[in-house]
Amino acid sequence: MIRIDKRLPFGFRGEWGKVYKSYVVDEAQNVDDELVIQWQRNYYQDIGQDVQFKHLEDGQDRRIEYGQTIKNLVERGEYRFAKTTDAYFDEEIKAYKCVVSLGDVINLGGEWYVCDKIDVHNIVTPQEQCFYYLGLKKIFDKITIGV
Repeated sequence: MIRIDKRLPFGFRGEWGKVYKSYVVDEAQNVDDELVIQWQRNYYQDIGQDVQFKHLEDGQDRRIEYGQTIKNLVERGEYRFAKTTDAYFDEEIKAYKCVVSLGDVINLGGEWYVCDKIDVHNIVTPQEQCFYYLGLKKIFDKITIGV
């Protein structure tokens, strides 16, 4: 279980969402079915804590560069940019890491996304503040809840 360090800077107002991480079914024998989803033959487990995201619109501190393909997805509403400050301390590498990883499934505002890009921007020092800029591709496939 990941324990999230909530380090919200002044003025960071976002939307609460849920993050689901991939896992092997055999590893989670006692998982509450309400915390599990299935997407494309993979199982994902809710990390158990809400994560705050802030959507980024055109011209608003976007850190992620994107090519023509992503630009087209953005224009059609199939791709979103968001940022979060929610992190956890990884004891193995002795550093903070974004609570969202590449390939995680995110439920945000009733819509489903998969994270396909993460860009980190440190303010002063990593211990004081990190912004994680995320590229979120909308999921149109069926998501099964409570497997």
